[in-house]
Amino acid sequence: MSAGGSGLVRFQWIADIGNQSANSQFFHERFRPWRRYHYVVFLKAMGVRAAALLRRLRDKDVPAIFDANVNYYELGGEEYYRDMLPTERQKRQAIEMTEQASAVVADSQYISGQCAPYNANVKWIPDNVRLDLVPPYQPYDYSTGRLRLLWSGQVAKLFELLHIESELRRYAHDIELVLVTNPLKGLERIRPDVRLRLTDLLESLDVRIVDYRDPLQLLQVYSEGGVSISPRFLDSPYNLGHTEWKISLAMACGRVVICSPVPSYSTVQERAGGVGIRVVDSPVGWASIFDQILTGGFDFATEERGAREVIRKYYSTDVVAGQYSEFLESVVGSTR
Repeated sequence: MSAGGSGLVRFQWIADIGNQSANSQFFHERFRPWRRYHYVVFLKAMGVRAAALLRRLRDKDVPAIFDANVNYYELGGEEYYRDMLPTERQKRQAIEMTEQASAVVADSQYISGQCAPYNANVKWIPDNVRLDLVPPYQPYDYSTGRLRLLWSGQVAKLFELLHIESELRRYAHDIELVLVTNPLKGLERIRPDVRLRLTDLLESLDVRIVDYRDPLQLLQVYSEGGVSISPRFLDSPYNLGHTEWKISLAMACGRVVICSPVPSYSTVQERAGGVGIRVVDSPVGWASIFDQILTGGFDFATEERGAREVIRKYYSTDVVAGQYSEFLESVVGSTR
């Protein structure tokens, strides 16, 4: 298990907090085949070996919980880079794990809806942020110069910027685009026609590329100020299933987020009362919020406070670890 991504947010941070809690009935550790467990969580683990282990555990009355992180349940949609979309094989494997599991943790509400036909015990538990790891808050109050726009993600997913291509070009002289990503050789995975458009767009903008190392480094970049953006093409079920992870780290640092209407993003906006986040579904909407910021009509102090508060209240590791423990207690208790 790597130190980043889903392994960190879905296991390590939960384990760190849960194992320190006096109220938790559980101690979390990485699976060891020779150990005996009260339950086992399969974190994005599918395939022949995972399914065989799950069945062996069930035969021993050990609850096996499938943590569904990706929408493998629906296929199709526009593919912008190689291996972007789930395959028929992955769909079969995910459905098998979902059907056979004692219970399912769905990482987004959208995925929860896709799991529900295959298992009667599905619980949505969001991603989380370790607030004790977030750098001290530094206000960002744009007044003059270039507006600092922050984007992070795998390099192949830079194609998402094309969703707001016209707006980025329109405000090219007013913005600095900070991209936190992995080596640019990964652009080769992007479909040639899309890659050509993307390259031309990036060459027209003031772009600074920061080599991604780990989530702690990403938090540091966010803490230095700016406005986080997460445009998304919503022409595939895969993109609809994304969690709020891409925006929650930025908001934990006090950064205002402008984003597309991914269902999990819309939930954050509802919980925040529309403060600290703008879910935008049209080019006019993106242009309107850019205009508002660039002309000084944006209350950064209030908005950034709202961004931090919604993460503290709903998405901090302390809160989410408690939800995880409550669900585990219900699953383990029902099998005793």
